[in-house]
Amino acid sequence: MCSEYLVSQALIEDFHAGKEIAFCAITERFYATVYTFATNMLGDKEEAKDIAQDLFIKLWLKRSDFDSIGNIKAFLLVSCRNACLNYLRFSMRKKKNEKRVTESIYALITLDDELDEMLRYTIRKYLESLPDRQKQALKLIFFNGLKPREVADKMGITVDGVKKLRMSGLAKFREIFNSATSPIALFLLSLLIYALLRK
Repeated sequence: MCSEYLVSQALIEDFHAGKEIAFCAITERFYATVYTFATNMLGDKEEAKDIAQDLFIKLWLKRSDFDSIGNIKAFLLVSCRNACLNYLRFSMRKKKNEKRVTESIYALITLDDELDEMLRYTIRKYLESLPDRQKQALKLIFFNGLKPREVADKMGITVDGVKKLRMSGLAKFREIFNSATSPIALFLLSLLIYALLRK
């Protein structure tokens, strides 16, 4: 594409007018920069690709707001930085919440002074409703007190595989609790929430 067009006022006018050639020119000029910037911030090429694509969609929708190529570049880079920071914050909160749920359920199962046998039995009953591999991993972690490496060796899988089974099992466990209507199940849920709030 002609380099003069990429820096001309005609490009901005065509962009305002919704002409595809202008959008393609801007994308061709800045996409690689935005994608590389996002990849460097996140270390995740797929997420960087999603962010870059979303930003160019937003740019197109807001095209009438820009009066120069410099403003377009600034919008893309600032928006990319903000989107990456938001994603990183969300990821950190998600990991922290997952850790809290794991610790809280473990505490509820193992603290004899705070849960009587009927409540511990109820937790075990819900665990029995999980798929076999998830159930096995959670039982080894929560009831046997094994570390992920020990569980991996016992189940013949990787540590990452254990972590995936644990998180998918806990997600299912939360679904069962959230859909439960019995007083005992609801009481367990309230204890879980209380334990989460105390962390």
